[in-house]
Amino acid sequence: MRPILKGSAARRSQSQPTGDRQPKESIYENGAFIEPLREIELGPGFNCLVAFEVNGVQFRACLDTGAARSMMRAKFARTLQRSKKTQDKVVERCRLKNQLFCTGVCDGMDSNLIAHTLTVSGSFVPLDPDGHKPPPKVELEIQFGELENASDPILIGFPDIIQWGCKFFADADGNSWVSFENLGFSVLTERPDLTTA
Repeated sequence: MRPILKGSAARRSQSQPTGDRQPKESIYENGAFIEPLREIELGPGFNCLVAFEVNGVQFRACLDTGAARSMMRAKFARTLQRSKKTQDKVVERCRLKNQLFCTGVCDGMDSNLIAHTLTVSGSFVPLDPDGHKPPPKVELEIQFGELENASDPILIGFPDIIQWGCKFFADADGNSWVSFENLGFSVLTERPDLTTA
């Protein structure tokens, strides 16, 4: 059992400065920042979410340059195969010979086993950043690894993103865009609500 600290020993550590000790800036000495550090609030981050259509049914897809391959939530993959609205665009399902896992951002955080792939034909929704008539949609066949409990129903990984020549930019109004340089169109990303975490 840990002893109960009283008096000065019960005060918060140097890494938890009290309000009156809050420095205006972090101090760097002898190759390291010294305590107490300046405290800040970090705003919410956001992912690159775009519209993706399968046979005219629109879904939300995440473009993830940090993902080693395109993935699909296994439950969502089953839905696409069973739905009469989308099943015609399911091209092929394959079983993997090898065992495949995905490694997370933290060391030792591995995903569930990926045992199947699903190839789906779909298209992004082109828009013109300057307000002109957008180009026609381009039908793409994308092979997804089926992953149980994936964080996103549709996740497009770096190998596909680089193949399409994707470039990311923001316009004067703060909207984020993805230009598919090799396919000849751009798409508007979902604008994040930065007022909530």
